[in-house]
Amino acid sequence: IEGLNIYQGGFSYDRRKLSGNMCVADGKVYVRHLDYCKCFDIATGKMLGQWKLPTTGDTKKPQRWGYIACADGVLYGSIANAELLVNGYPEPGSRSAKQAADLLAEHPTWAPNHHHADSTALFAMDATTGKTKWIRQAEHSIRNTTIAVGADTIYFMDKPITHTDDYRSRIRGKVDPDKLNAKAAALAKQRGTTVETELEKLKNPRGRIIALDTQTGKIKWRSAENTGPATLLSVSSENNALMMGGVSGLTVFNAATGKQLWTGGSRDRPMVYGKELRFGGRVIDLLTGKTIRSLPRMRGSYCTPILGSPNLIAFRVGVIGYVDLANGRGTEYFGGIRPGCYVDMTPAGGLLVMSDGAAGCSCSYLNQCSIALQPKRKSR
Repeated sequence: IEGLNIYQGGFSYDRRKLSGNMCVADGKVYVRHLDYCKCFDIATGKMLGQWKLPTTGDTKKPQRWGYIACADGVLYGSIANAELLVNGYPEPGSRSAKQAADLLAEHPTWAPNHHHADSTALFAMDATTGKTKWIRQAEHSIRNTTIAVGADTIYFMDKPITHTDDYRSRIRGKVDPDKLNAKAAALAKQRGTTVETELEKLKNPRGRIIALDTQTGKIKWRSAENTGPATLLSVSSENNALMMGGVSGLTVFNAATGKQLWTGGSRDRPMVYGKELRFGGRVIDLLTGKTIRSLPRMRGSYCTPILGSPNLIAFRVGVIGYVDLANGRGTEYFGGIRPGCYVDMTPAGGLLVMSDGAAGCSCSYLNQCSIALQPKRKSR
């Protein structure tokens, strides 16, 4: 698909704000690009359909497809806030930036649309026909990583844009006070409030969780407007639990009612498995927050959240780090190869599969390739 990802190399730590550009469901793969989504038969590659974004809001602004997911015959998407850019490669003036600029000049319709972390609207389509089922406009902004699809409910966080969400408000990672004040003044004029009020919202943004019926888009429940500065929602429908994660820690709600079950101080991004939340050093009960057991210390898992399967936890510690929960030997490593800076290892079918994370990166690693690791057979 021409122009799908024109930027080479990795991203800065802002990549944790981004969501993927494809999903798989019911024997089909859906790929979002620019203002449309393509649907392919996963076995043959035959294109089964191509659907445009629903028309909403100011159509004079660039329309970009943001979030994408599919479940139970419903294709979910969002209209990206194309004016909000996260900090990432290529840096201005770099060789990669020039390559990207040359490509965009040659192909004006292309865009680095994987750089949009927030959306102005959420919608649902029939996954077979592409017919729009419903559209929900954001009151403030929807962070794509807070969209979570449950059994019959879809959840998201609607909150103001923070002072660190747009890299143009920062100077080498630090907030530019002049730009922050200018943004607050513009918002105050628009909303009829004071500059001080808008500055406080920009510095300490809080929002509300909204739960919608997946078929109709009607609101099932919504939390208080100051619920929290979440950057992640994850739902466990079988346990009727919704986890909210962010800089202020973790909070778990009853997924059906929105009632808070517990809150804790960890800032990790845990893996949800059954009734467990697995962290870098412990396992806690999803419904109570109480510690179930400890895990081996995962030294240096600084770039990635942990991920895994029932018997394996994997993470990046420069190289591949993993804990085999079945053998109890603690943390082990597979050296000489670089996983990507974020979620780049997939446990599936008894294998741990990793795409090449070193190509296009300045990090020096011996082996630049994609690999699949299989369990080592026990010696007799």
